[in-house]
Amino acid sequence: MYKSVTTTRLDETEAIGLLIGSTITSLVLVTAFGLLALGFGKFWIVFPLGFGVVLPAALGLVGVYHATTASEKNGPSQFDTAWSDLQQQYVRGELSDEEFERRLEHLLENTGTEAA
Repeated sequence: MYKSVTTTRLDETEAIGLLIGSTITSLVLVTAFGLLALGFGKFWIVFPLGFGVVLPAALGLVGVYHATTASEKNGPSQFDTAWSDLQQQYVRGELSDEEFERRLEHLLENTGTEAA
């Protein structure tokens, strides 16, 4: 008879995005209709500026923030770890020049675009 409701928890950047989006939307509406109430003839300019410039820019910055914090949380990539290990082995003299180059080529071939 009753449906079970599942709740999902927002992560930090999703919550920030929702907060910023709703705040900017509220400010645009209050400003535009406030100007209309005051008799300002060009009140409509607030809509394209607010929704076409300010809101996308703010949400884009939230996306950049999310991307940088997500990459910091994930830690080093497999390539970074393998490259670091390979360098340390070479510096300690455990690998010859030829072996180092062979392993480096193998690493670059098997990690694809992660190395870039």
